[in-house]
Amino acid sequence: MGMIGNQPANNFLAVTKDTFNGNASSYTLSKTATTNGVAVYVENVRQVPTTAYSVSGTTLTFTGTTPAGTGNVYVLHHNTPVSTATHPAAQALTATSGTLTNKLTVLASDGIVDNEFVVDIRNDEQTDDRSFGLRLAAGSTSTDRALDVQNHAMDTVLFRILGDGKVGVGTGAPSVNLHIVEDASEGTPTFAGATHFAVQASASSSDNCNIAITSGSAGTSRIMFGDKDDEDPGKIEYDNNNNEFKFFTFQQQKLKVQENGTSVFKMKDTDGGTETAIWGSGTTSYIQAVSGELYARDSAGNNNLISPHNFEYIPDGASETHAWAFLNKKSDSNIKTEKDEDGKDVKVVDTTAAKDFTYVNVDMMKVVREVEKLTGTKLVYTGNQDGDDGSTVKNDIIAGLIKRIETLENK
Repeated sequence: MGMIGNQPANNFLAVTKDTFNGNASSYTLSKTATTNGVAVYVENVRQVPTTAYSVSGTTLTFTGTTPAGTGNVYVLHHNTPVSTATHPAAQALTATSGTLTNKLTVLASDGIVDNEFVVDIRNDEQTDDRSFGLRLAAGSTSTDRALDVQNHAMDTVLFRILGDGKVGVGTGAPSVNLHIVEDASEGTPTFAGATHFAVQASASSSDNCNIAITSGSAGTSRIMFGDKDDEDPGKIEYDNNNNEFKFFTFQQQKLKVQENGTSVFKMKDTDGGTETAIWGSGTTSYIQAVSGELYARDSAGNNNLISPHNFEYIPDGASETHAWAFLNKKSDSNIKTEKDEDGKDVKVVDTTAAKDFTYVNVDMMKVVREVEKLTGTKLVYTGNQDGDDGSTVKNDIIAGLIKRIETLENK
């Protein structure tokens, strides 16, 4: 059976109220009505239909003149309540669920303290404390405006976005663009010029601060350094597949630390090409120039080398197989002074190749052989993986003594 009368299933119903300023005998209503379909009040006293007033269409006529006043005459329309799909502004909304197809707009009003809006999320048994809350403070300045995620008591900020773009996690007063804090009560330290990202642990002397970057078991985790024109000229990466830690400058690998049964630390030259490796296993450690010579250089500009194959300044070259040489090339000091970002003088290494130098090149094997000849003492021991090869200096010693005798006789 169909329903007789208004069907408000999908609409909100509200009684229309017309308000007038008294001092007249006739008023125009907002919609058509009947005499008995409205309740008319003058000075908050309900009037008797047909005796005190009558209604025809939209005209309300009193039998006399109403007293003068502001809003002291009002009419309630009962016969035709307003049906609307828009929720009345003055009516609270309670619902078990809802779907918004456009947007939700929250407007400030003078009745809301400091223009703060709170979304209270809790179960129906929690009447005093909020289990979770969102708060929007619509202040007049960027630091006053904030969107908060707070705990159940709404007294601790878990997450805050300020109007100036700063984001705080665990703090309501982020000092950099993204500020993550473990214990906000410890205060904010100085971040040495950092303005974008800071992770702050508590002030306990034994507390750690950790940032985790993970990838797939065979992937690579990276931190990139660049600018708007070049996104990754510098980077630090860890290769999980080969267990290698790598450092790059200007997109060239300059340093690699790897773990493959031994610990390997590799440095590349200024062009990212040849390598110098440092590694060890057990109690033995090694340093190796993978390509070329390995020099030791001090701050005075001395480049020193002990090598089995560098006799470049000795005219006759090496005196024998496995001979070893000492080479020193002295140039200007490679330590220079520069200003750091704070204007302080710091010592840095100048990697510019020296054009002017002096050298000393000695065939050290030949020196020792001559000493053997003079003393008759064996100083050089040679052999292979099977042991000493039994070489002797006897014949060389005898030959040397004969030569010295002949020299003395000629004198």
